[in-house]
Amino acid sequence: MSSSVLEDIQSKLIIYGYSSVMSFRIIDHIFVIRIVIRQRENACSIYLLSSAIFNVFCLIFYGFTQIYLINYSSETPAAFGLCKTYIYL
Repeated sequence: MSSSVLEDIQSKLIIYGYSSVMSFRIIDHIFVIRIVIRQRENACSIYLLSSAIFNVFCLIFYGFTQIYLINYSSETPAAFGLCKTYIYL
């Protein structure tokens, strides 16, 4: 098997497998938000709510950067900017 075929298989697995797993994780966090938003009286539930909301944003941003870097050349200035932004996030 040539390396180009393996790279194609790897990129397809990342695009489809990763996006499906990320969508299930985002749905899971949305369910956590819906459950915890009803019980905002104690500090633990507020912490869990803020953590779930922040994780949804991080999952969306990280998923976008991974799929963008697979589809486009990693030597573009936008790719470097996305990588640096993710590190700071």
